[in-house]
Amino acid sequence: MPTASELRVKVADTLMVSGCKFLGTVTGQGFFVQNAENAARGKAADMGANRIVWLTIQDGETPNASGNAYLCQE
Repeated sequence: MPTASELRVKVADTLMVSGCKFLGTVTGQGFFVQNAENAARGKAADMGANRIVWLTIQDGETPNASGNAYLCQE
C-alpha cells in the first residue's frame, strides 16, 4: 500500500513536465512491480517532487523502476 507521500507524486509524461523543475533520477526495487514504483515515488517525494516520469519499469526476479522526479506548480 503506498504511503501518503508516495501518493502525492503523480505519474506524468514529458509534455506534462515541460515547465517543471527537474530534481533528479530515482530508482526503486521491490518484491512486485508496484512496490518498486512506490519505492521510487517515495524517493521522489523525499526530494520534494510532485511528478515522476517513468524511464524504466522492469518485472522479473527483482522488479525495479526508475524515473525522473520533477517539482511542478500545482
